[in-house]
Amino acid sequence: MHKHIELNISLQAVAARTTCFKSITVCSLCLPHIKMDKNGLECYQSASSSYSLVLLGDFNAHSNDWGCFKNDNKGKMVSDLMLQRNLYLLNDDSSTYLHSGSVSQSAIDLSICDPSLYLDFSWKVHDDLCGSDHFPIIINNNPL
Repeated sequence: MHKHIELNISLQAVAARTTCFKSITVCSLCLPHIKMDKNGLECYQSASSSYSLVLLGDFNAHSNDWGCFKNDNKGKMVSDLMLQRNLYLLNDDSSTYLHSGSVSQSAIDLSICDPSLYLDFSWKVHDDLCGSDHFPIIINNNPL
């Protein structure tokens, strides 16, 4: 069972509530090179309601916390939000993005969840770009 969630925000995002093994709100977003404030990120937390939250997407945020070689303001905002809202990062410091011009890699695609879901998922990056500059991320449900 699933239901689309209408998000009243100006960012590129889509959300749905689903019931699988648990009731979950999944939000997928893309934060390209735009100015972002803390309140904009918190909109996704409010979409979760009583459901556990999984927040996925291209945050375009850099932090040593998830394997980037540099830190930026957007990375600090995401790190602060995770600390304040007690959210967990599924990433394992693997690179998720390949910059074609410089051939450098970074980890700007994040998978964030409520602590109640952290042990329920395994996370890995596919080793083939599949025609994109972002590596596909594979999230599996861990069997009980």
